[in-house]
Amino acid sequence: MKKNIWNILVDALNWVVLMALISTGLILKFILPHGSGSMDAVGRGRGWSEKTVDVLCGLTRHEWGQIHLYVALAFLALIVAHMALHWNWVKAITFEIPKRPRPLLQK
Repeated sequence: MKKNIWNILVDALNWVVLMALISTGLILKFILPHGSGSMDAVGRGRGWSEKTVDVLCGLTRHEWGQIHLYVALAFLALIVAHMALHWNWVKAITFEIPKRPRPLLQK
């Protein structure tokens, strides 16, 4: 395949994985926050058992955390692929000394 098609494919996958990473992060932060489903000071005395666990789509907080981890690793791999596809640009910006820009109004 041409390099442009690889760029489009990697960038599109990167966007999808980033949206999944953000979504799982928001689920962990706001829908299933730390301590959700556990027996804490607030839950005691309300008749909750130790086995009460909050779930979303049949998954517990720890299972959502595992998904978040794997999505983050996929995002990292795609970022490495993105950098590899743009390696010439990275080398030019990082290792070569840029020429001084000429003034716009030069006589």
